[in-house]
Amino acid sequence: MKTAALVTLAIASLGFVAGLFPCVGWLNWVVVPFCAVPVLVGVAGMITDKDPESQQTRNLGVYLAAIIGGVLLSIAAGVRCALGGGVV
Repeated sequence: MKTAALVTLAIASLGFVAGLFPCVGWLNWVVVPFCAVPVLVGVAGMITDKDPESQQTRNLGVYLAAIIGGVLLSIAAGVRCALGGGVV
């Protein structure tokens, strides 16, 4: 789960950065829903990846980074779509 959270967050980040360039703003329409994937993987990882003895979440920082990063990227990509008037 840790690797999946990092990979999906990296793909969402790269897609957002690529969508910042002029004439590629349409990519943000794909990135906004894709940003939900790291959030879902982060939440699933926090729930399922527990230490058997202490029942505490292992790699909590990675899962929190995926959740917070996914939400922030989704907001930023949505703002980019709104700034372009929904077209560019």
